[in-house]
Amino acid sequence: SMLAAQSGADMVTACECFAPMAGAAKKIVQRNGFADKITVVPKRSTDMTAGPGGDMEERANILVAELLDTELIGEGCLHTYQHALRHLVTPDCIFVPHAAT
Repeated sequence: SMLAAQSGADMVTACECFAPMAGAAKKIVQRNGFADKITVVPKRSTDMTAGPGGDMEERANILVAELLDTELIGEGCLHTYQHALRHLVTPDCIFVPHAAT
């Protein structure tokens, strides 16, 4: 998230469902001076919404995900990406990573 902000992102939304980790992330973001650009949402991405009054005010045009394991589908990444496509990102969104073999 901080790399995205450093690289010029106007706004960044990060999600973390493990409450202690989300709390730590918020502190790290604040201490590094990115609280004005990065919002940490303490929930699963599949519970997030985009749009006015949602967790994100608008859909994202880049999605960076850290949810792959050695078996590709073991952490539910297909379901997570499907939810993101339907609810959180723009049609022209760039996914990172965007492929796996």
